[in-house]
Amino acid sequence: MRRTFPHRWPNRWTGTASRNRFQIPQIDNVPLRGNSNSSIAAACATASSSFFPTASSTPSTSYRLRNCLEGAVRGISSLTRRGNLTTHIGVRTMCTTADDKLLLHGMEFYGYHGDLPAEQELGQKFLIDVDVWASLAVAQSSDMLSDTINYVEIWEITKNSVEQKKFEMIEALGGNIANRILALDSRIARVRVSVKKPQVCIPGTLKYVGIEMTRERSA
Repeated sequence: MRRTFPHRWPNRWTGTASRNRFQIPQIDNVPLRGNSNSSIAAACATASSSFFPTASSTPSTSYRLRNCLEGAVRGISSLTRRGNLTTHIGVRTMCTTADDKLLLHGMEFYGYHGDLPAEQELGQKFLIDVDVWASLAVAQSSDMLSDTINYVEIWEITKNSVEQKKFEMIEALGGNIANRILALDSRIARVRVSVKKPQVCIPGTLKYVGIEMTRERSA
């Protein structure tokens, strides 16, 4: 027999709400404190047998159902440890963080980089783009600067590398920026740096020469 679901979830998945901010989620009045495996497993076992009594009578089906619930609740529990998950009843969201990134594009700094003596004496403008891969899911929910990567610090690192250091090769300049940004915060998984040099000693029309490099955090 096909099981139909009501338009609202049963009032078993609840939380301590204050202005739609969930402090400690719970299922069947079993609070999920922190990321305790025993707490989550116990609550999900109760919920699976209550929501789906027919499925729970079949061991393999019940096991898969409980695993599914535990995975979902563990994700919610990790976000609500500090009361940072803001949610609205009836709204479901699905997010992946693999492609989350911060973008700092179009930065311009004056530096003294190049193989020729004149380039290191007279200097010129360099154009820098930086992409930083890091999960933005927590900051999305908490709306707090401490839960994301501070792009001002990325800008300051880039400015310092271009203006305060000297490199003969723009490859070395780009690598210095990338490595310093990776060292800034352990939450940063990957960095892409683009360095463009508009003024080059080439007898012809050329908008710029440049390099682009991607560096990842080692496992």
